[in-house]
Amino acid sequence: MDANQQKFHEFLMSLVSQGHEAAAETILAKSFGQQDAGLMSPDAIDQVVAQLTPLLKPSGVVALQQAAAGLKEMAGQGDQGPSQPDMEGHRRGDAETTGTETMDGEVDGQPDDELDGRPKLTDGQSA
Repeated sequence: MDANQQKFHEFLMSLVSQGHEAAAETILAKSFGQQDAGLMSPDAIDQVVAQLTPLLKPSGVVALQQAAAGLKEMAGQGDQGPSQPDMEGHRRGDAETTGTETMDGEVDGQPDDELDGRPKLTDGQSA
């Protein structure tokens, strides 16, 4: 189990009701094994959530659902090839647009023509 899995394991175990720890450990061991094998799909995450939910404290159900939603988003990214741009034009893992560049030519909220001090050329103009 890597460091991130260990942290997530500790978080999940903090949500488990007293007396259900052994059952939760069994479910989590299987799910981490699936993750290590590259088999953790959104459907597999739903199955883990369904198995863990009855073992949780009432206050832990929403926390598990929120964590699962984030995991499902990440698990789905691996199957889709290149990511789609978000609302601001960013693509996950795309070195050219990750960070602050947007599709409308702004970087950090500044039009790109202001970044290098030169005016932006429009159609019909030459350098």
